[in-house]
Amino acid sequence: MHFTIFNHKKLLLLIYLFLCLLIGIIIGLIKSHDKKMVSNTDIKSSQEIAINSESKEIPIPPSNLDENLEYSSTQVSAGSKHLSMLFLGYGGAGHDGGYLSDAMILAYLDVDKKKLALIHIPRDIWVNVKVGETEMPMKINAALAMGTKTSNYPTTTVSKDAVLRASTLSKQAVTTVTGLPVDFVLGVDFNGFAPAIDSLGGIDINLKSTFDDSWYPVKGRELELCGHSPEEVTAMSATMSGFTLEKQFPCRYEQLHFEAGSNHMDGQTVLKYSRSRHSSSDFARGLRQVNVILATINKLFSLKALPNIQKFYTSISKSVKTDISVDQITTITPILFTIPDVQVVEIGLDTTNVLTESKASSGAFILISKEGDNNWEGVKSFVKSKI
Repeated sequence: MHFTIFNHKKLLLLIYLFLCLLIGIIIGLIKSHDKKMVSNTDIKSSQEIAINSESKEIPIPPSNLDENLEYSSTQVSAGSKHLSMLFLGYGGAGHDGGYLSDAMILAYLDVDKKKLALIHIPRDIWVNVKVGETEMPMKINAALAMGTKTSNYPTTTVSKDAVLRASTLSKQAVTTVTGLPVDFVLGVDFNGFAPAIDSLGGIDINLKSTFDDSWYPVKGRELELCGHSPEEVTAMSATMSGFTLEKQFPCRYEQLHFEAGSNHMDGQTVLKYSRSRHSSSDFARGLRQVNVILATINKLFSLKALPNIQKFYTSISKSVKTDISVDQITTITPILFTIPDVQVVEIGLDTTNVLTESKASSGAFILISKEGDNNWEGVKSFVKSKI
């Protein structure tokens, strides 16, 4: 766990950026799991068989889904002592499993304690999501995708209303796991991320150790055969899966390397740094997302970035969907003036504290509570002790 102290002016800007979609776009656009672009969604060739499809993780929506997705935004009062926002990042149209929310971070502010917790929610957590009277087990990142009822490779962007309605399932799932209420949600599509960072002239990220990933996917090479014949690809796909299969196609990947110390990164580089899957664990990836948030905030505080703030906001605002209204921002702002400084705490849920690895009936890798499947009391106690 890591924390940073902000004075009240920085807190105001931090929360303002939350509410004005800054941090949401950063988290959501830095998806923790890389998506594969597919050039033809109607024809499955032998090359495509070799792509590990994530859309298989999306449950089939129940027939009564629409009638059980009634959305209403939270109304926060002027005397509220707690504020929270759930950030959901997804690949969007044209990606395999485009509305799997593979970046999930809950921002939870305790006004009395003057503490803002950024809680990383691992995408592989296995949780029951209630639709009407039916409880459906699924990975927590699949709740949004199921709610939007998108196809495996959606070709059009889902409307704001559809995303917000579907987000009620994500909010429900996060509350089930953490025990914390979710006031607002902010969904983001990663397409606007790199230009937003570039509009600031890039950001500086300090690394404690050297960072390497030899298997970062190169956009546009998803269907390369790397010297294999279509018949060989089909044969390998029948006996291999996951990363073992991916490694048979090295020409689809590039090497990432970052030295320890300060690294200046443009938008595309930040995206690669944050989305890297093979350099470390999913938990470490979540912390990298938080580091990018803090680095961006620091850049926004610098005089060099001030002339570009409007350009930055314009760039990111095109890719977000949120339920927070102008009236709610007006209500929340006076609350923030009562806080002289705030402690920003980064919290990760992982196998070193409250989670353990397991497998679903399909054989898929999942994470469950150490206290047993669907027993979240230990996780709730852990979160409560840290916020």
